[in-house]
Amino acid sequence: MQNRVYLGLAILAALCFAPAVPSNYAAQTVDGVPSEKIKSLMNERRDVLAKRVSAVESHYKSGLSTLEPLIDARDELFAAELELAESREERIELLKSRLENLKEGEERILELQKVGASGGSESEGLLATSRRLLAEIELERALVSD
Repeated sequence: MQNRVYLGLAILAALCFAPAVPSNYAAQTVDGVPSEKIKSLMNERRDVLAKRVSAVESHYKSGLSTLEPLIDARDELFAAELELAESREERIELLKSRLENLKEGEERILELQKVGASGGSESEGLLATSRRLLAEIELERALVSD
C-alpha cells in the first residue's frame, strides 16, 4: 500500500511539470497545411497517446494508479487531436472535452486539499486551476473566432 502512495506522489509530481499546451512545432506547415510526413507523424503520435490513455485507464481502474495520471494522459491526447482537427466544430468539441477532463482533475486535487491528503498541496491545486483556466480561455477563443 505504501508503495502505491509513493508511486502516486511521484506521478503527481511529474504532472506538475507536464506541458499543458501543444508543442510549438505543431504549427510548422507548408502553405498552412502540414506536410504528408508531418501529418503522418502527428497521426502516429495521436495513436500512441490513445494507447497510453487506455493503459493508464486500466491501471487506474485496477487501483494501481491515481486519477491524476489519467487526467494528464487524456489531456495530452486532446492536445494531439486538436493539432489534427480540421474543422472549427471539431476543435470546439475537443476543447469542451479537454476542459471537462481538466475540471475533473482540478476537483480531485481540491478534494484532496480539503482533507489534507497527499497530492492535494496548494501548489498542485493552483496548477490544476491554472490549467483549467487555460482550457477555458482556449475554448472561449475558439467560440468567438470565425
